[in-house]
Amino acid sequence: MLNGLCAYILPIQTPVPHLLQSNMAPTEPEVFTVREAIMAVEAELKSAIADRVLGAAADITAFKKDTQHKLDLIAQFVVEQTAILSVVGRLPVELLQEIFIHTLTPQLGKRYNASLSRSLLPWSLSQVCQRWRNTALSTSALWRQLPQINFQGKTGHTGNYDLEFITELLKRSHGMSIDIHIVGDFTLHYSHPTLDLLICHSDRWRDLTMEIASESFDFWKIKGRLASLERLTLIDFSSEEFDDIGVGLTNDVFVIAPRLYDVYVEEPNQKILLPSNQILHFSQKVGHVGQVPHIFSSNLGLRTLELEDILVETLLPDTTLPNLVSLKIDFAWAASHDLFFDSITLPALESLNIASYNGDLLRTITSLIKRSGSSHALKNLTLESDFILSGQLATLLQLTPVLKNLYINLPPVDDLWALSSHQIDRVLVPLLERCHFSTASQTEVTEETCQALNALAESRCEAHELLPGATPKPWRSLSVSFVTQPTPYHLQLEGWAETKVSQRLETLSDELAMLLPQLSDYNRSSRRTLTQLSWKDKVIPVLNEIKNVKVERVSDLVISAIYDKIDRLSTMFPNDHASCEYSRIARRIIEDWDAVLESGIKDVRWVLSRWDLAYLSKNSEMRSTKSAADIIFRPSRVVFDSSELS
Repeated sequence: MLNGLCAYILPIQTPVPHLLQSNMAPTEPEVFTVREAIMAVEAELKSAIADRVLGAAADITAFKKDTQHKLDLIAQFVVEQTAILSVVGRLPVELLQEIFIHTLTPQLGKRYNASLSRSLLPWSLSQVCQRWRNTALSTSALWRQLPQINFQGKTGHTGNYDLEFITELLKRSHGMSIDIHIVGDFTLHYSHPTLDLLICHSDRWRDLTMEIASESFDFWKIKGRLASLERLTLIDFSSEEFDDIGVGLTNDVFVIAPRLYDVYVEEPNQKILLPSNQILHFSQKVGHVGQVPHIFSSNLGLRTLELEDILVETLLPDTTLPNLVSLKIDFAWAASHDLFFDSITLPALESLNIASYNGDLLRTITSLIKRSGSSHALKNLTLESDFILSGQLATLLQLTPVLKNLYINLPPVDDLWALSSHQIDRVLVPLLERCHFSTASQTEVTEETCQALNALAESRCEAHELLPGATPKPWRSLSVSFVTQPTPYHLQLEGWAETKVSQRLETLSDELAMLLPQLSDYNRSSRRTLTQLSWKDKVIPVLNEIKNVKVERVSDLVISAIYDKIDRLSTMFPNDHASCEYSRIARRIIEDWDAVLESGIKDVRWVLSRWDLAYLSKNSEMRSTKSAADIIFRPSRVVFDSSELS
């Protein structure tokens, strides 16, 4: 009987042996044949077992053993044939190409420090099977992003590997525009086969990053040959002995680049001429603002401007930029922002981000907004200045009725009260959604400041019955960042104070940290033999004493800073570890404390995360979706975002 079963369905021959262990796509007739074979084998097996199982009672064990062997062979056959029918193996080439392109690490839109490395090139896609290899090699977009090419220390007689490597990538990109990143401490008239090859393809450059010295490279070789260039990044790393080599010179290599719209320059030693009426985004890091007037006068369509660590020593010419929607400037320490802003008009400005440490920034920005008439356009305002006079912020915000996001140094108390006013005719920034204050290193948050912040939070973050002209919606977030440990301010804002319970917990917390230093945030690397009986005799009594402290207030756990240590200990040792008793006691302590937290979370108004304090409104979604312990003590576990808190 067993032999009969074997002869009935075995051996099994695949109808398409040439497709086994291959990623070749089957034809439609082959797909039909494979499906029929799978169905036939499965049906025959069921029939054979049904016909013979009744006669196998005399030797059922042998029957089961032999039948299992047949089932294993059948299963292997089905798996092999099903693999031939895999959807992935039958995808159209066009769809497979699109999938391959989506595997690339996104590079376009990022600057030089995110340039592609050789390890990120899609080599593996061409190593799977012949079909994938053919598809990958025919997908030009996979090979258009060349990795960084570093010529530092290379003479014209070295780097043949680079030449062969780049030649192959240029071949695979099939004439498509390419992204390149060149680094080199070139001497004047420097030549290298790989560099010469790249220059021959300069009409294909789409995204160009060059880290070189201003006068070290023969720019003229690419002048007029930049038909595809869209984004340009120039970083000048001239050594100190050549710092002045390009000063006063003009570089016109990029003035003819019909598609160029995005430019970033860093520490420029030359004036770089750019195409007229086509630059939309310009950024400069470090240096003098001298490059900017040329950009203004020749590119009135400019939409974004970013300047970092910029010096301004002379008044800029009067300029109106009708299309500029985003301006971000970080002035150098001694720079005067007045020289920049007093002559500029920005009627379409939507986002303004300014850091200045010299002079009255708020007065200057107030004048800018008045002059520009951009009150009904500005939605995002970030100002960093150590100098804010009482009433200045309120005056400025009267000019920004559609503002949605405000980030600024903590203003005087009068301005906080002005922001929190319930009077209909004095509601400032009625559409504001997020408000963030930062404190300077010497700022002292007084009791009056805390009172004003609490009043601001209550009036602008909580839901109130709306009156005509009142704030339409509660703020999504209100937060304050500190440069020093914010715990004391947290206690002030909550109105919490030390108790005998918090003091006792703090003492026990210190004792536990002495015994188990790895519980401390600053001693995670410490190691101590925890399995010695004498040491257990010291640790367990401390844990039991902690467990016996009657905790009834959330504030006692926050002030004592003990919760994190016990929480860490609760998961430190598995049940089969010699010190597992520590973790078991800690888990019981956490269970007791979590009950206190859940009952007390309704009264918590401010949440501490690293250096920030954020307001937790009564209707915050976090109150219903996160545990009290996560909200109060584990903000990183709830992916802390102050926008969730109000």
